[in-house]
Amino acid sequence: MSEFFDTNPNKAICFSFWFQMYGASVGSLRVYFIDDATRKVLWEMKGKQNDDQVTWFEAMIPITKIEDSYTMLVEGVADSPLGASYIA
Repeated sequence: MSEFFDTNPNKAICFSFWFQMYGASVGSLRVYFIDDATRKVLWEMKGKQNDDQVTWFEAMIPITKIEDSYTMLVEGVADSPLGASYIA
């Protein structure tokens, strides 16, 4: 979970990061927006995204019109604890 951010409601921002999702039971990767009243999924990716362990993908999530302080949470969930799958 990130620190709390203060924002200007008239200024759009972008939350970006790089990720890998590899393996048969990799599960899902989610990004949440959290403020005092809301916990909302902003972005989600499910399942294996590449056939190698080298390729990285960039996610870019626009965040607009936020009037209060907020935090971001990135969550990786495995479908199974067994196997050679990972989220990075």
